[in-house]
Amino acid sequence: MPSMSDHDMTIIVVLWARISIANGEHDPDIRLLHLREFCNAQGWSLCRKYMSKASSADFAIRIISRKTGRHRVIDRQGFNSRYKCVLERLGEGDISRRAAARELGIGYATLKRLLDAGYEPR
Repeated sequence: MPSMSDHDMTIIVVLWARISIANGEHDPDIRLLHLREFCNAQGWSLCRKYMSKASSADFAIRIISRKTGRHRVIDRQGFNSRYKCVLERLGEGDISRRAAARELGIGYATLKRLLDAGYEPR
């Protein structure tokens, strides 16, 4: 029986670079160049590259985004009030997480991320 070492395995990677818009000294092309060089040195195959620009001043949104995955969900009109009601019902055991996610119009995983992140509606 052939072992894993008998086959060449190619690792395919996606690069993502975040550039601060507050600091004009950062060159996105240079940052991606360093990442590409690292991937080449490892023998990895590059599939895609992404770049985003953001302000470090908006720290709270970045933290919530990182923990919840989809920060736009919490920006939907009326979401916070519905979420607050659902939280109360979840706490009382009146509704399951799956039913709560359906009621909010979001996926179960997104609801789980919001709960795990301790997101509190404004």
